[in-house]
Amino acid sequence: MMENMKTQTKHKNESIRILKGLCILVCCIVWLVSAVFYWNRRYPFFRMTDLWYLHIAETILDPAYFSAVSVYFHFAPLLFLVFFVTVILPEALHNSLHSRKTARLYICFAALCILGGCLMMIGCCTEIPYYLQTLYPSLNFSSFVQLSDLVYPQFTPVCALLSIVTVLISEFRKKQKIKAGSLILTFAVCMFTGIMIAAGSCLLLAMLKNYLPQAVTMVEGFCYTLASSSSMCLIGLVLAPIIEETAFRGLIQHHLAAYFPPWLAVLTASLLFGLWHRNPGQFVYTFFFGLAAGSVYEITGKLRWAMIIHFFMNLSAILVFSNSEECIFGTLPYMNAIYDRLIALSPLTAFLLLLAIIVMMTVMIRLLAKQIRKS
Repeated sequence: MMENMKTQTKHKNESIRILKGLCILVCCIVWLVSAVFYWNRRYPFFRMTDLWYLHIAETILDPAYFSAVSVYFHFAPLLFLVFFVTVILPEALHNSLHSRKTARLYICFAALCILGGCLMMIGCCTEIPYYLQTLYPSLNFSSFVQLSDLVYPQFTPVCALLSIVTVLISEFRKKQKIKAGSLILTFAVCMFTGIMIAAGSCLLLAMLKNYLPQAVTMVEGFCYTLASSSSMCLIGLVLAPIIEETAFRGLIQHHLAAYFPPWLAVLTASLLFGLWHRNPGQFVYTFFFGLAAGSVYEITGKLRWAMIIHFFMNLSAILVFSNSEECIFGTLPYMNAIYDRLIALSPLTAFLLLLAIIVMMTVMIRLLAKQIRKS
């Protein structure tokens, strides 16, 4: 009798676990599909340029590439909403079983952010009534549109700021006594990992240039744009580290690791991150980056360290391609000369140097893992 009850309970728990996994998988797929639609400029239901604060930012930043900033801003709401519902809120409810003092704060933040995400999505989707009216002229959504036009422009910047701040606060929610030496070591490992990933990316492009020269040329053009445009610098140094790491490490890898081995979660998230960049040249080095950032996230359990790696990798690319007065940091001939030497290497030499970089990164990450286990 007892064995039957245990078996039934086990099957019930397994069914709940599978159902939970499927719901999370659906949420992640919805976000990924929406993000792909955004990046491919297929957004019939989403407005992009009618926000007063975006127009103000456009006058400050580079208008030629400001549309990319707008895309990042508009696809973030659904990402943060899924992140709050599937990561922050469950952790808050779990903590309520152990510590009521902090649970109220977590639940309050999660509730506010869910509300903010819903408001943002409602505002983004105010084009849906217009679309429906083109199909069914008898429908009238004028009241809904007026209300959305009133709420959306005012609440969206507040909700976006609240979303980002809450993600960062959730990173520091546990009051742990961390030794200064451990903190400095972790930061140094992440900084040098980002720089070495940038160097390894140059070596990967050197290996790729004989087979896909057009892809390498495309990457070089993108990196030069990154270095010369204020809008692209904002994306590379601020928006991409926060938003992309929240998406691929904090959301996708986090959930995959709960159902699959950690190495498979890191590999899958890295593969998706590479495909996210939509061209062969960027896929190669972003996949390489994802493996390193995912490994550090798996070891530390903190998104902030993956964000730091992402920041230093993008900063290195910006500095390397600062080869004209038009660039944000001016002309840095020595940095660009390093890239020219690396890209000119033979595939065999580039491969051997890449292996050396991978070994050094592996040693550093293992050292970091040992230090974290000790602390």
